Amino acid sequence: MDEAKALIKAAPSILDSYVRGDSFKEALNTFYKLHSPKFSEFVEGDEYRLDQSEAHGQYLDELEALLEGKLEEFTITSDHFAEVLSTMLEGNDDVSKQLMEAMDLSFEDFGSMMRSKFDELYGVTRKEADVGLGLNAHSKRNPALSLRILWDIENVPVPKGMEAFSVASAIISYCEEKFCEQGAQIDTLTTCFHSPEKKTLSRQKIRDLDRASVEQVLVSSKREDADRKIVSRINREMGVLDSTSSVFVLISSDNDFVSSYQHLKGGGFVCHNIHNCPNANMVKALSLFCESCVSLSVVLAAAESGAGLDVDVVDGEDGGEGE
Repeated sequence: MDEAKALIKAAPSILDSYVRGDSFKEALNTFYKLHSPKFSEFVEGDEYRLDQSEAHGQYLDELEALLEGKLEEFTITSDHFAEVLSTMLEGNDDVSKQLMEAMDLSFEDFGSMMRSKFDELYGVTRKEADVGLGLNAHSKRNPALSLRILWDIENVPVPKGMEAFSVASAIISYCEEKFCEQGAQIDTLTTCFHSPEKKTLSRQKIRDLDRASVEQVLVSSKREDADRKIVSRINREMGVLDSTSSVFVLISSDNDFVSSYQHLKGGGFVCHNIHNCPNANMVKALSLFCESCVSLSVVLAAAESGAGLDVDVVDGEDGGEGE
């Protein structure tokens, strides 16, 4: 027992030596290289994505695993890790303070750190990250055409009895085929907005959307938080994309986005709408601001039949097809 207490007392010094060494730095650098591109556009206080939240959790797990692994080399098991942390809290040395701060790092602070690591590792400014590296889904490669699909999935959900992967794939294929110039190099980014608190999506649907390469932005349960973040994303994309080579598709039946449609149209951007609205008059109103409006049922039917249906541009007579 005395030996165990002596080892625990020595643990801060052991960890001090470890974190100053190359192996610890190399392990974290590997993590930074792998995950920092996800934070190339991170802005504190802005919306955050599911993959960013997961990276935060992975970072904390990785840090703890590295420290526990080093202590186990000295027969200090994970059972004593909490006691070691308590000892470190009492210490006044810089390394102990830094480690404790790192293990209690908030998401906002983690995101800012990862953004700095991205700039440091890849030597780019924010503007360069936006237009050149192609390191992740958000790095703009200056393609022939940029397609941005924004899915208000709480307003237009995955139909009952259908797989989220199949629905997302059908939407993406339809938009690329019907709304984009054929043969063009297309940079497609599909983003859905949902609240974990509302449990709109099951775990399986979340996995299916991830498999379909759909970016998932988490929103709070506050009223219209999804709308606010969709509008924020539209405004941000308009600031970095070329209106002459960009197409927006908003999947929503909500008429609260009329001002955004007008903003896009006024900025020279092409915008389409996919909806599940059964009200023909409401769809007709939406069509005044969009290049075209098409029901989700038409999109899914086109995918199922492979018939290559024409875009259902609403003219007031047959635009109210719902699900």
